[in-house]
Parts: sequence; structure tokens; C-alpha cells
Amino acid sequence: MFKVVEGTHRRTLQGIAQGVMLGELAVNKALDNIDPVGYSPLTPCWSEPARDSSGSVDEEVG
Repeated sequence: MFKVVEGTHRRTLQGIAQGVMLGELAVNKALDNIDPVGYSPLTPCWSEPARDSSGSVDEEVG
């Protein structure tokens, strides 16, 4: 069913596979910078506590 690849062809295919995986990592990193995981613009602002720049929850004063 699968053919075993040997020699220089094997190294060529390994290099291509490594390039594809690095490209996937770069795309995922770029997407995280554009749309961070867990963020949805449709989520109302009152559904999560407000956080300051350090990530701490801001206490709301009455």
C-alpha cells in the first residue's frame, strides 16, 4: 500500500514536510495575533470580568 522512500528522495520529502509544518506554525501564530483564542466580537462585554493590562480582574466599584 505504501512505498518506502530511501536515500536522497527521503531527505527531500522530510525537508518538504518540515517546511509545511513550519508554515503551519507561522500561520497559526499570525492568526492568534489577529484573533486571540477565546475572543469573539459577538460575546457581550458583561459575560467576562474586565481585566487590566496585567491580566488581573478589575474590581467594579458600586
